[in-house]
Amino acid sequence: MAPGRPRTLPSSLLRLAPEVALETDLAYVNLQSRQAILREHLNRKRQQRQEQVAEQHVRQRSKRKIEELIMAYEKAQLDSEKTKKALERLEKKRAQQKCELEQLRLAVEGGEHEATASEESQLRRIAGYGKKKPRLSEADHAVIEELAGTMTLVEIAARVGAAQM
Repeated sequence: MAPGRPRTLPSSLLRLAPEVALETDLAYVNLQSRQAILREHLNRKRQQRQEQVAEQHVRQRSKRKIEELIMAYEKAQLDSEKTKKALERLEKKRAQQKCELEQLRLAVEGGEHEATASEESQLRRIAGYGKKKPRLSEADHAVIEELAGTMTLVEIAARVGAAQM
């Protein structure tokens, strides 16, 4: 064919009947082929499925988030109860230890019991004086110098109450 000539003659194309084309009720009707209608229908169905899946994913995510928050809350409650019980046990132990050491202090002050170095350090720790022993007093220093040649250093330290010399 020569360029510029149509492949099909305009007379062979389907034409709309003039009475249908001029009818005002049918002016907005969009005539489509069955394939175009089917394609549009399938596209709509696919889009609806995608929207449903997206909504379902959002619901599942929010449900998982709520479950995670519930589990975290329950774990925090269990941890706090565990810590509370441990602190209560520690408080009871402290109170019992304080009572025992108070009785020991009274016995030592009354002269009924000779305190050992470990008991004295416990008393100082509970009383809040710290872990270190105080420096030697002048009387202790005089006793050490007096007994210097007669006893060993360990015996003198035990008698004076010093751990090291």
